[in-house]
Amino acid sequence: MLKYLLHTKKRIKLGHGSSYPMPRAKEFLVLYMIEPTPDEEAKVADDFKLDLNVLKNYPKEPTTKTFSTDPLQLVFGDYYLDEHDEVRYIRVLITVTADALIITLPAKAKHYVDFFDGIPVLLKSNGDDVTIGHILYEFLDDHTQDNYDILRKTEEKIIKVEQQVLNFESKHSINVNEIVNLKRDLFRMSRRFWSTAKIIFLLKKRLTSVAITDKTLKLLDDVYDTYQHQLDILASQREMISDIINIYSTSINNKLARTSNDLNTVMKKLTSFTVIIMVPTLIASMYGMNFKYLPAATADYGFFEISALMVVLSLVFYYYFHKKDWI
Repeated sequence: MLKYLLHTKKRIKLGHGSSYPMPRAKEFLVLYMIEPTPDEEAKVADDFKLDLNVLKNYPKEPTTKTFSTDPLQLVFGDYYLDEHDEVRYIRVLITVTADALIITLPAKAKHYVDFFDGIPVLLKSNGDDVTIGHILYEFLDDHTQDNYDILRKTEEKIIKVEQQVLNFESKHSINVNEIVNLKRDLFRMSRRFWSTAKIIFLLKKRLTSVAITDKTLKLLDDVYDTYQHQLDILASQREMISDIINIYSTSINNKLARTSNDLNTVMKKLTSFTVIIMVPTLIASMYGMNFKYLPAATADYGFFEISALMVVLSLVFYYYFHKKDWI
């Protein structure tokens, strides 16, 4: 699907389809390519003298990549929130010629459609000062401000995981994979933010063919500084994840130590009661032997004497183990 906006001195022309007008002198075109068909890709590549292979294969690029600087053609990864407030990731191809801004998306995303629909209001509010470079700035600035929503979502996930770890004693288990995946996502996000920041740096230094006014250049400085701030936030969130892992590791060690201590206490109690019971059992078993001569076997009070001996020895061992705090 193609959507276009042609800006002229007199009016703004909106439309969709492959019958977009080519800009003339002092005009510029904003063209959105959303899930373009092969025929649409071929037409755009032919009209604007672009590499067709780039239009076809850019979604496969794993990282931010600048294909050319004249015209400027680059792909970068963007995070956005969908209708269900879930974080999504998409590859975006930006092509900037002298009189056209072409934004290519592999799938429809409401966030980008809303930006396109808001361009006429932007043009009316800025008058004749709007250029292709300024539209590109607005796109990058909108993308940058939305990153704060993404960072808010990642912080909410970190707080949730942190609460689970702090309540580890009352939980049966913690999903360690969730912690590891969250840390991996933060590292991946940092790399992509940094790659996009480098693109803005190229624009700031005017190392591309994009015409940028001094006013827009100052605005790009603000976008670049915003990216640096977001990278600092990501660094802080990665440290939070590392702290969570350390807390979880400490909690595991403490729980294992308590389990070991509890087991040791149980073994002490079992040993104590075994010894206490074993002494009278041993004496009783000895007097149950069929020998002719046994001490006090024929005494009148032999039964009471032996019973008293068993009780005394049991009490002695009970006192001994109790003093050692085994029971």
